[in-house]
Amino acid sequence: MERNSLIKTSMIASLSLFMTDSTCRLPRYIEQNQAVQSISIPIHTPTSTRFNNSDRYSLEKLKLNKRKLSSFMDLQSNWNGYNGKPIDKNVIETVEGIILNLDFQPQIFPTGRGTIQIESYKDDNNLIEIEISKDSNFLYQVDNGEEIEKDVNIKEIKNIITLFYA
Repeated sequence: MERNSLIKTSMIASLSLFMTDSTCRLPRYIEQNQAVQSISIPIHTPTSTRFNNSDRYSLEKLKLNKRKLSSFMDLQSNWNGYNGKPIDKNVIETVEGIILNLDFQPQIFPTGRGTIQIESYKDDNNLIEIEISKDSNFLYQVDNGEEIEKDVNIKEIKNIITLFYA
C-alpha cells in the first residue's frame, strides 16, 4: 500500500513539473493507454500596438511626470532667478489631465511665464512643443523640417502627440 502511495506521489510530482515547465517550445505528449494526447501551451506576444512599442505607455514615465507637476506647485515668484512666475494650479491640473490620457509620455517643464511646456522630440527635424497656459495653448511643431505654429485646444493635444509618434 505504501509503495502504491509513493508511486502515485512520484507520478503527481513528475506530472506537475512536466505540466508547469513552459521553457520548451516543442509539443508535449503524454502516453496513456497507447493513446497520444497533445498539450499545447500557446506562447504569443500581445497584439496591441500599445505594448509592441517600447516608447509607448510607460507607468514609470507617467509617475515621473506627475511628480514633476506636483513640484511645480511649490514654485514661487522669481523661482528661476529671472522673475519667473509661479504656475497656476489650474494649469497644473490641465497638464495632468492631458498626460493621463497619452500613450507616449512627453517631457514637461515649467516656463518663466507661469506656463508648462510639453515636449516630444525625435530629432531636429521632428519635434513638438506645446505651451499650456490659463488662457491658451500654443503649438510649435517641426514636421520633417517644416515649422508649424498655431493655437490648439486641449482636445487636439492627444491626437497631435499620437500622430507625432505614428
